[in-house]
Amino acid sequence: MPLNIPTMMHPDHRAIVVEALLPSYDLRKSKPPKASGRGQYVWRMLAYYLSTERRHQCFPIGCDYDLWDGLRTELGREPTREERKAATLECETIIDEMIAANSPPLTSGAVRMYMALYGRG
Repeated sequence: MPLNIPTMMHPDHRAIVVEALLPSYDLRKSKPPKASGRGQYVWRMLAYYLSTERRHQCFPIGCDYDLWDGLRTELGREPTREERKAATLECETIIDEMIAANSPPLTSGAVRMYMALYGRG
């Protein structure tokens, strides 16, 4: 099922989302190999929050490393803590926009996160 990309999304953010999706705007089955670190981070978080496939339902623990490796390649040096934090916040903004455009507030990923943190009750 193709994902909706918000029409008012910043062009730079839109480019990152397009990296993470197939040309048909469907969510990829696995991490996009040629995407930037930001594109890989966004893909993993979108897969976690929006996908109904079981293989996407594990916690997205390693996606920070994809982002930081991408920053390292982009900058040609080790990113500072502030640069990593700024890139993470930028990606989280993109993810929030995509979730708002593609699902009700209670996504399957949100339910899984709640269950992991608080149990079934």
